[in-house]
Amino acid sequence: MRNNFQGLLKPFTANEKRKFLKSEGIHRPPGAALVDMHVAGIEAKAAEELFSTTMTKLLKALHWKHTGNIVRNDDGVKADWYTNAYFDVFRSSDEAQFYMGLPARPPIVRNRRDLSDQFAYRYGKDDGGELSAYLLIFRRSLIVTGIVVQSDELLEEVSAHRC
Repeated sequence: MRNNFQGLLKPFTANEKRKFLKSEGIHRPPGAALVDMHVAGIEAKAAEELFSTTMTKLLKALHWKHTGNIVRNDDGVKADWYTNAYFDVFRSSDEAQFYMGLPARPPIVRNRRDLSDQFAYRYGKDDGGELSAYLLIFRRSLIVTGIVVQSDELLEEVSAHRC
């Protein structure tokens, strides 16, 4: 990242960590020192572009995997994300109830080793493969919610609510 995306991440100093935690109402775990808390700032514009490109590709791949349908239009892919600093915001949202209720949770295994501590996801889909929804969790550090639609009616609805 240092070579290809210079300036994307900036580790916080102790004072920056303290100010951020206070401004967001986040409390340090009892006995945790600031030096033990790894906090970094992200350059917003570059991060949004990288996130959008990466999550669109991943959601399109998962949609194909689970429905057998190729995504015809990137406008039918919508994704939102929450860092671990905002998990409580996600958990208390109406959105969380929907995504946590998705029925399928495929195992993530490689060489008979469970990798769900690195990546896990839930999904749901319609019978025709025109709609699928996903809750992706990366190393308990990032939550991504995503929806993929293919029908023209649903495409208009999702495009109107683009982030």
